[in-house]
Amino acid sequence: VSEEEVFRTVERGNYFAILPMLPELRPNGDGDRPLSQEYSSANNPLSKSALYDVLKDHRLLVGDQPEFEQELLR
Repeated sequence: VSEEEVFRTVERGNYFAILPMLPELRPNGDGDRPLSQEYSSANNPLSKSALYDVLKDHRLLVGDQPEFEQELLR
């Protein structure tokens, strides 16, 4: 979420929603602002082991894909 989008970002359950720039396209009573500054994945990077666990849980490791014997991407 960029610095420009923070003021029109709202929380929707486990997600952030960025509302339209034009006020007439925004819903009435668009709620509290959960962010006070720009939000980036650089704020909370995963460790190598945590990243490995996420890839393994979602079966995204090269060895998890039986139709590929080598690399998924070149």
